[in-house]
Amino acid sequence: MSLRGATGDSGFLAATADVASAVVAIALVVGIPLSIGNGLLGTPLPGRVVGLLVFVVALGGAYPFVAGDWPLAKLTDFALAAVLTWLAVAAFVTFGLLAAGDGGLPSDPPVNAAVRLGTVALSFCVAARYVRHRERTHVTGDDAHGH
Repeated sequence: MSLRGATGDSGFLAATADVASAVVAIALVVGIPLSIGNGLLGTPLPGRVVGLLVFVVALGGAYPFVAGDWPLAKLTDFALAAVLTWLAVAAFVTFGLLAAGDGGLPSDPPVNAAVRLGTVALSFCVAARYVRHRERTHVTGDDAHGH
């Protein structure tokens, strides 16, 4: 096996990991709000259509991040921060409603979907702020603690 073949395999694996990372990040960023929005509108699209639409958008949207000039690291940071914030806020809201004796999220579909959509909007705002903060600290050379 030649050195060229070994580096080619490594490049193939790295490219595959980049594509997978971009597809998953875009699927999360697009899929969660689309699914919730679909529920808020009374589910005009079946779940399979929403899933297929998310997959096509994620696969097509991965191209600028993998082959283009768009920073994949910012996308993955945003997606990870958004999902973690969404989970934290959803847990906080659910536990708060349970503690208040309301039995969790409202069962009325529009209200439930609106609460979920608000949670996603808040998590996207927090994620955008997080990415901006990381970008600023990397540009100025500060570490995570501001030193």
